[in-house]
Amino acid sequence: MVASTLTQTQTTTSVEPPPEESKQQPSESNTYPTPTPTPTTLTTKPKKVRRIIRRKGGARKGGGGGGSSSRRKGGGGGGRDDDSGIDPVLFEKVMTESNLPSAYSFEITKSVQRINQLLQLKVETHKQTQKMTEKEQAQATQDGTEAVIGTMSTVNVSVHIALQMPEGLLLYATVLSDVLQRLVMATNTKTVIEHHIQHQLLSVSVLGDVTYGACCVDDLGARTLGCDLLIHYGHSCLVPIQHTVIPCLYVFVEITIDVPHLVECFHQTILQLLKQQLQQQGTKKHKPHVYLLGTIQFRHALMEARRLLRNEDTYNYQVSIPQAKPLSPGEVLGCTSPVLTSTPPSSSTSTKNKRNKNKISSTNTGGDDDDVVFIDTNDDTSNTAVATAVVLFIADGRFHLESTMISNPHIDKFYRYDPYPKSLTEESYDHLKMKSIRYEAITKARTQMKRMSVKATINNNNDNNITSSSSRSCCCVFGIILGTLGRQGNPALLTKIQTQLSTRQNVRSFVMLASEITPSKLALFANKVQVWVQIACPRLSVDWGHHLSGNQAIPVLNPYELFVCLNIVPWRGSIPNIPENGSNNNNDSNGIGNNTNENEDKSYPMDYYSQDGGPWSNYGDTENKNRKYTALRT
Repeated sequence: MVASTLTQTQTTTSVEPPPEESKQQPSESNTYPTPTPTPTTLTTKPKKVRRIIRRKGGARKGGGGGGSSSRRKGGGGGGRDDDSGIDPVLFEKVMTESNLPSAYSFEITKSVQRINQLLQLKVETHKQTQKMTEKEQAQATQDGTEAVIGTMSTVNVSVHIALQMPEGLLLYATVLSDVLQRLVMATNTKTVIEHHIQHQLLSVSVLGDVTYGACCVDDLGARTLGCDLLIHYGHSCLVPIQHTVIPCLYVFVEITIDVPHLVECFHQTILQLLKQQLQQQGTKKHKPHVYLLGTIQFRHALMEARRLLRNEDTYNYQVSIPQAKPLSPGEVLGCTSPVLTSTPPSSSTSTKNKRNKNKISSTNTGGDDDDVVFIDTNDDTSNTAVATAVVLFIADGRFHLESTMISNPHIDKFYRYDPYPKSLTEESYDHLKMKSIRYEAITKARTQMKRMSVKATINNNNDNNITSSSSRSCCCVFGIILGTLGRQGNPALLTKIQTQLSTRQNVRSFVMLASEITPSKLALFANKVQVWVQIACPRLSVDWGHHLSGNQAIPVLNPYELFVCLNIVPWRGSIPNIPENGSNNNNDSNGIGNNTNENEDKSYPMDYYSQDGGPWSNYGDTENKNRKYTALRT
């Protein structure tokens, strides 16, 4: 919502009638003679004072993208709705005094409306309670006993909310608290006067724990504090509100950026690239197909950039905004990204093959029919005529972009636009190194399982009277870490993993709850655990798994890697040449052979919150999506 620029005009048109004394009888003591009434003066009635508020066109809605330069439209408050009950003059005054950044949309109006709903619900609930108390008082009077009737001033009808935001926004937390408290009090003056309320209507708690993403929404912590509402800033609605234990409001904090500058930087970069290719290869290349992606803060900027890039009179690019549902179009998480195609069709083929069944896996729902890109399997055009694909990513860091690069190793060019320094850089990722490290961790886990199995077999052959303690010493112990930072850990996925491990011979497991996974914590279990499995953030294993166990070299797997280790799903792509027990494991006995089929998906999965995710993902099946834990029967 966008706050409007207000112009207040007060127009008064009235003619005061002569004093009553002069109407009835002129007084000789008057210093000034009474004027003779004219017919106009006798017949004209005083008009009412009218208050006129004019708004600039298109300022009631919007916000967050498209390159707007208006302060309130950019979004310190995210706009004021006509139905919000907030006085426009007061709203503008409060937002101006807050000095919140003009490019950030904190959606103040929506937050105030939600708080007022909870407040009115509490007031109505207390009214019903008070009526019941009055009946009890009347009954007590008839019985000759005493009773005390509570008043609204002695009953707490305030609303307690919690604000949760990433560290980059924490500096605005106290300012937002003050703005919300002022506007809530101003919009409930009638309630305050009617019920003689003297205390603060809104109390605010700021959650200080680190917040990495929307998976860290801490509704459980907010409920422990006794909060009625949690406002989560900076991320999308990843954990559905029907799964939170208290009402939750997501504020994306959309940011206004210079989209024309972004488009022009990208265009000039592509022109230089095409010029270099022409000089090196001697053949003219077509403009590449552009995939627009980014974080949720730049959602509207993606739409504006697509409109500008598609303009036939200026840039004339083929552009699409992929979507990995249930995320928004173009939205990318650190663990979830759309899978793209490296050779999108030209404009002619994309039009004539609208009904081709070979559609790319990520459907782009940006708003029109051209957003669905299809692959023309019968296109025999040479490589010089087929436009390749590039990714234009809007973000102020690499973490989310790396998710797209990991899941799309076949895309040659990735460009990242940082809107703060206004810089465009070409990014790359070492897929071979990452996959080698991660497959080596899987190999170590499988080696530990085999070693313990061999040890148990030897003990069985040597001694038939094996004690329980020696039997346990021959088991491969899996430590399952369930992340408790917000909603990172999925209890349903924990049930699935425990079930799979319980069916394996000579395998035991235990569950450890942890909000943060650090090398010092894992070192405490160095002599007790052979393999770690963490159900928190899959990128912890991908980025830091080989460092978390320190010098012990104990593998730290994510759910996908565990399922590969247990031979539930195949390893994606070719297997690095990593020796297992001194031999090449490209054709190992566990069925994870070298993947040579060109049609196989060779990308490491980044689909942990995608509806099309595998059994390791949060939304891959109904059981995982329900997030319910089922205890195993022993």
